[in-house]
Amino acid sequence: LKAKDAVTGKPITEFSRLGQVWVEGEPLVRHYATIESALADAGRLEKSGKKLRVVYAHDRNTGLKLLASDAWFVKTKSEVASFLLKADAEAYARKNAGTVLDYAGARAG
Repeated sequence: LKAKDAVTGKPITEFSRLGQVWVEGEPLVRHYATIESALADAGRLEKSGKKLRVVYAHDRNTGLKLLASDAWFVKTKSEVASFLLKADAEAYARKNAGTVLDYAGARAG
């Protein structure tokens, strides 16, 4: 993947924390260097009246592309990580002093 961050315009070089937002009416998804940035921009886009088709996150362990609404998230002091399985999120949270969140919690945080 060769992509630029939708907020900063900088090339994305690390893809393990990639987030994506697909806005209704746009032919391509928007890419973000981090899931935090994607979730924050998703909120801004909705507040501006845009409708989102989907938000994607990537599993921290496997890199699998996930529908963010079905993912689990761990918020640590320094980042937000996404996971397909709740058990994986819980294990990561224990190891990294984090908090497990569902999609709504990650969007709110």
